[in-house]
Amino acid sequence: MKGREVFGLNTYGVGDAVRIGEGTSAVLRGRQAAYEVAQTMGIRFNYDDYLEVSRQYIDSQQHPIRILEKPNLPTHERMMAKPFVQLDCLYGFACNPCTFSCPQGAISKLATNTTPTVDYDKCIGCMQCVNNCPGLAIFGYDTVRRICFLPVEYEVEEGADVLLVDNNGGKIGEGVIAKILRKPNKTNVARVTVSELGHEFSMTDIKGFIVKRENSSRSVERGAWSENSMEVHECSIAPSHPRTSEPSNSNLSPRSSLLSPLKDTAPSTISPYVCHCEDIKLDRLLEVIGDRKSISVDELKHITRLGMGPCRGKRCIPRARQVLRSHGIELVGDATPRAPLSNPVTLGDL
Repeated sequence: MKGREVFGLNTYGVGDAVRIGEGTSAVLRGRQAAYEVAQTMGIRFNYDDYLEVSRQYIDSQQHPIRILEKPNLPTHERMMAKPFVQLDCLYGFACNPCTFSCPQGAISKLATNTTPTVDYDKCIGCMQCVNNCPGLAIFGYDTVRRICFLPVEYEVEEGADVLLVDNNGGKIGEGVIAKILRKPNKTNVARVTVSELGHEFSMTDIKGFIVKRENSSRSVERGAWSENSMEVHECSIAPSHPRTSEPSNSNLSPRSSLLSPLKDTAPSTISPYVCHCEDIKLDRLLEVIGDRKSISVDELKHITRLGMGPCRGKRCIPRARQVLRSHGIELVGDATPRAPLSNPVTLGDL
């Protein structure tokens, strides 16, 4: 509406201009706008195609609907033949990066309100799709070699002993991180060797891991640990699965008992994050600025992606302006206005 007030009736908003934060919805709106532009220019096209794109775009804006009760899996024979992936995507909504990530074309999604499916005759188990799911809902398995390929977005060391967990955070096994496959989109893939698994579980129940403490037990039973282990019955983030309280002889909180202690690091050696959306640290900003005493916001944004995350610079640009000033560098101007894709939520709000 504002665009038409400024530029006239023949203005069509797409993407960030109409506050579309999801990639698939943005693509569909772009296609819809292309038909509208063609209609304005008098270019003939199949109107049914325009209606179909419009339907998919409208569907992409609706609340997700649960389509599946449980993920689809290949047959037992296919599981034993070669590695495979499991798409734990149970709701139909506008998201399809997995379909583009498969080099074999094994993943398809018919519409925005459907779930993706895997053609296991085409899938070769390359695991290229595991790190391309924004919801971290794709997991890879090699049942013969007892190896899992799990997405991870935090730092973890190779060789670390881990507790294997299911979708609800319940402990179902143990393993060792054999390799961290680094990916450019910041979602890495952990190749985990399964050393123990509860007899009532299968490898496809494994959906994540927690790095073990040094004194944790090797004995695995869901919800029950030996006297030498840390006693944790649940590690779920879902409200419907409350965490059981810690044993009386422990001074650790449920959360702290699951995390390895931080290494002793002098605060002066830690470079603080300036942009949390894009994981940009202060030393990166100082590196690109060099000896200059001033730099524009847009230039810094183009070089480092500062301000291009969901907050659209609402938090990081004021923070960068303040921290750079303490280093004698002036951040000049403001970024091109963009509507935030998300709103900051404080702990007090929660």
